[in-house]
Amino acid sequence: MRNWRYATPADEALRVTYALGRTFATPEASRMLIGQLVGIAIEKRALEALPAGSQPDWLKVAPAERLTEIEQKKADVKGVAAGIESYQVAIVMITT
Repeated sequence: MRNWRYATPADEALRVTYALGRTFATPEASRMLIGQLVGIAIEKRALEALPAGSQPDWLKVAPAERLTEIEQKKADVKGVAAGIESYQVAIVMITT
């Protein structure tokens, strides 16, 4: 198991990438759907780059657990987007 206390530049880059992804989870950044999707993509990329079985100090949950949460969030976002699209189609049908 890797000692994250003495991080290499590559380890630090992963930490910073993950932190950037989490920045998009703030209320200000996630107001727009695109902000949420960007944050999810950045965070996922950082987690997938971690060595198998690693648990960095800066990550509060296991990487696999967080990846599962991210996949659920992506599914939720897709559901919201589909609902918005259905609503837009209904409005167009009503107004034409």
